[in-house]
Amino acid sequence: MPRFRVHAYDGEHHATLIVACDGRARAGAVASEFVAAMHLGYYPADHSQRWPELVRIETATSWFDADEPFPPVVESIEAIDPDPPGGA
Repeated sequence: MPRFRVHAYDGEHHATLIVACDGRARAGAVASEFVAAMHLGYYPADHSQRWPELVRIETATSWFDADEPFPPVVESIEAIDPDPPGGA
């Protein structure tokens, strides 16, 4: 299954996630939903049940207060090698 490193943010939160799924669109959707759910707590407590595609949370923080709230934005989606060289 392809893996993606996804950076997403909204007016108060930022997250970098590793998502295993069939395409970039789903990876972006998982990250957007995750960031939106961060308003309920630091990490959504049920993240492993809500998004089984979520392999790892690299960062998830509150980071700034925008002048106006705005919905989650996917900043980037990067395909990554699920089996890096030297990893076993």
